[in-house]
Amino acid sequence: MPQTSPSVQHCMSQLLYVSGCPRSGTTLLGNLIGSAAQVEYAYEPALLNTLLAVLAPMKRAGQTDAWKALFETYCYEELLLGRLAGRGFNLNQNDDSYAGNYYTEAEIEARLAKGFRKHELDEIALRHRLAIKSPGVLPDLVEVAALYPTMRLVVLVRDPNDVLGSLLSRQWFDVSPATQEVYLWPFREHRTVKIPACISDELHEWWVSQSTTDAERAATYLLTQWGACDGAQGCSVVDYDRLVSDPPAQTKDVFTRLGLEASPKTSEIVARITPRATRYPDIMGALPKELRIRLLETAEAMQRLAALDT
Repeated sequence: MPQTSPSVQHCMSQLLYVSGCPRSGTTLLGNLIGSAAQVEYAYEPALLNTLLAVLAPMKRAGQTDAWKALFETYCYEELLLGRLAGRGFNLNQNDDSYAGNYYTEAEIEARLAKGFRKHELDEIALRHRLAIKSPGVLPDLVEVAALYPTMRLVVLVRDPNDVLGSLLSRQWFDVSPATQEVYLWPFREHRTVKIPACISDELHEWWVSQSTTDAERAATYLLTQWGACDGAQGCSVVDYDRLVSDPPAQTKDVFTRLGLEASPKTSEIVARITPRATRYPDIMGALPKELRIRLLETAEAMQRLAALDT
């Protein structure tokens, strides 16, 4: 198998991966972790969603080593070195991935002030840690964690009613023709409906049925995401509601767990965190009893894990 830089394995040995269901607070947690000293942060790299989705079929085909070579090269050469060299910065201030959300202006300017040779970046990379944020890919990330035993998988749990309300506001689970171009990806198509790739084939007919509600689809998607991290290797759960209720203490706890050091940018982000009252009706109460109970039990189990981690 082709080799890249000697520092690749050092990068992979301390990789941080932030995930969870979309709309559960991953952007906030990602910004906090991305602001830590000596951390290089990649916000939702688009290629990784597809690369993660093809891991299972490549494993079945006996191509795990080829997949790892692609994954490691992308993480190290493109994401880590790209940010150290200033090549991977998004400078669009109107975008969630704007580099200034987690780097200081001085850090950005320093990266853009010179060009870097490959051997320089390899040496600098040994003093830095890559953190990636990708929501909605937990089932695939559990498989990745099994391949990299020292990788830390950081998962968000949040009040399930708030997550469902936010998910439904995006119309991702409306299967009517009027919203057919609004979808989560990667997806698989069944009867012209785009179904999130994490939803099993056995549920496809149920998913596209007109008798299935948007809330039921959203709850099943949420359950699929959260349920995947049960017993996952290297998984650390963070309770979003606790985080926003006491940002300084909870951020300190998360950083201690992950071996991170806060920076002035971390303090700036923490100071801006304010809890918000729920603005959604009782969506959980309208779900079928069995689905509601399974989702509540899964959320409660994750919240207990978050409490144990403190």
